[in-house]
Amino acid sequence: QCDPSTSCEMDCEANNKDLICVLIDDGGFLVLSNQEDHWYQVGKFFSEVDANLMSALYNNSFYARKESYDFQSVCTPEAQSNTGAAPRGVFVPTVADLLNLAWWTSAAAWSLFQQFLYGLTYSSWFQTEEVAGDGMEAREMSCIMKQTQYYFSTVNATYNAIIDCGNCSRWVQ
Repeated sequence: QCDPSTSCEMDCEANNKDLICVLIDDGGFLVLSNQEDHWYQVGKFFSEVDANLMSALYNNSFYARKESYDFQSVCTPEAQSNTGAAPRGVFVPTVADLLNLAWWTSAAAWSLFQQFLYGLTYSSWFQTEEVAGDGMEAREMSCIMKQTQYYFSTVNATYNAIIDCGNCSRWVQ
């Protein structure tokens, strides 16, 4: 076991449970790790892999961050909630509504009959190709998005410290 009070040789062999070795680029993204569960997370921001260690690296000034606002972002709108407090009213049709429905029904029937006659006469008009429906996706809207960029801020080549990682402590070198 290696700890700050003893000197021992550290070897970053694969799946070493005593020693976790990671290589993080200057933007804070995971490049390499000796832990198998990290291998599928290569390319992710390191805070997604090990949030406590990334927070410690930021707090100890290994990484600095710059926050900026993107005024040309595109966001998907949140779905509107239809859970109102008031109950929906019950619709009671009137005589005018029934007459209106009868008129629309007769107009639709006459329109379908005309389309049928046109179809018999000019059958080539109704040959169509299947086209994927455009515009069926959720509408996107313009929004302002806050972006945070991490960058390597120190030129210090060596570092030895015990850091707090939530419910444990780690020796970071």
